[in-house]
Amino acid sequence: MVLNYTTKNRELFMTKSMQKLIISCSLVFSVFATSATSLEQNTVPSILSKRLQAILDLAQASEKSDYPGVALRIETPQGVWNGTAGVANVVTKAIIKPEMKYRAASNIVPFVSVVVLQLVEEGKFTLETTLTGLLPKEVTDIFSHSKNITVKMLLNHTSGIGEWKQLLGNQVTIPTQPTRIFRDMELLQMAQQDGIKFKPGEKWAYNATESTLLGMIIDKVTGKSWRENIRERIIDKLLLKSTYLPEVGTMKMTGSYISGYSLYKGGLLDVSDIDPSFAGAAGGHAFVSNNEDLAIFMRSLFNGELFNEEESLNTMLQTVIPSSNGRSYGLGIARYDLANGEAVYGHTGGTTGYSSLMFHLPASNI
Repeated sequence: MVLNYTTKNRELFMTKSMQKLIISCSLVFSVFATSATSLEQNTVPSILSKRLQAILDLAQASEKSDYPGVALRIETPQGVWNGTAGVANVVTKAIIKPEMKYRAASNIVPFVSVVVLQLVEEGKFTLETTLTGLLPKEVTDIFSHSKNITVKMLLNHTSGIGEWKQLLGNQVTIPTQPTRIFRDMELLQMAQQDGIKFKPGEKWAYNATESTLLGMIIDKVTGKSWRENIRERIIDKLLLKSTYLPEVGTMKMTGSYISGYSLYKGGLLDVSDIDPSFAGAAGGHAFVSNNEDLAIFMRSLFNGELFNEEESLNTMLQTVIPSSNGRSYGLGIARYDLANGEAVYGHTGGTTGYSSLMFHLPASNI
């Protein structure tokens, strides 16, 4: 299940209404189970299609919503459903098409985590290797407790380091700033100013700085950029046709895409084109995808296609700690226990103008 919506607010993630939608999908699709249908047929009973479309239409039209458009894809063993509501661009009024691309932001985190765990499989380092054993002194000196921060802590957000987003603030949303280029060291220095939040391993707090550091580790260990590694190890392997990682200085998305908007001075500001450097390997505008490709990634991940060892996927999913709101967090992937007792795994992505989320329900194979 993959949902994309353009908005200034990403708090839709796992609200009661979102849980209700996921549980409904789990129950309703099981009713229509039939061996005659397959993913390729892309067919869903019309009564169910109408119910799902009504959910999207009502949500997009609600007075509580501030987003121009939404796209939802649901894949099950019995069929695939794609639905959209609203527009892809508020000026042209172009309708959203299911295949359109968007900035998928922090949904890149599981991609980065897969690469890191692949490198662990290859013996490049272990989950217990510390920052000081992987990155140069000029980097590790930024954080006074680097010698106690392990790769595992970066993956499950328990390092306690500061967050660059606190100081980055709205710099990338200001119309005069979209072309500004941010370097990784600049982001880390912002994180340093945010201070140490807690002792390594003591608590949990989602932190984009940790993803920035993981990207730097991938660069250092492989001699290739994290972008190259994700392309070669995941995007090319899975033939993800609509997923790419724009390089620094490349602001425009290619092909057909959904425009992103933020509220600015009482109106909607198009923030689709911002330099992809401002978040590093944490995603932001540097990760472009669409619903189908993210669904392929999730399905392939849970089918064990991205690791050589079965234990790697188990480690990713089972090395979990409680975080908040009924959520537990593994190595780059979150787990939610729904009200109906079913577990959901996935991630969210929020960047200027875009919010998205992707989930997999193992019990229902949705």
